[in-house]
Amino acid sequence: MMLAEQTTFHLDADYTSWLKHRSTSYTIIDKETSELFRDRYHSKMKACYTNCWNIAISEPEYSFYIGHVDALGLPLSHAFLVKDNKVIDPTLAIHNRYGKEYYGMPIDKWKFVGLREKAHWDDLIPNYLYRSGLTKNREGGESE
Repeated sequence: MMLAEQTTFHLDADYTSWLKHRSTSYTIIDKETSELFRDRYHSKMKACYTNCWNIAISEPEYSFYIGHVDALGLPLSHAFLVKDNKVIDPTLAIHNRYGKEYYGMPIDKWKFVGLREKAHWDDLIPNYLYRSGLTKNREGGESE
């Protein structure tokens, strides 16, 4: 069973369906770049959204993703970066304990700039993005 099918959200079923439809699953991790960015940007544990946000703004060729990671068999809300279909995870690189599977959706980081002032980095951000129409679907177009 894929991680996207196992995840239980504290949000409504409409959002769960929406997230699964737009999520892409990744299992290849670029550990070298993850560790490079961990050190260069001074990544901190329990700060995945901030860690990845800071990198995505400074390194425009990396896409900012929100979704989940299968860490030790548990699906956890998580932010990560993607480039060339590989995950870059500067947060879990801190202890060299990467996830087995990542799934998520790309976020248009430039539209997201204003959101940081209005919302907290927590599990409600994906729901806020969905309701605000600030996400991109897998094909690169705006959300429905």
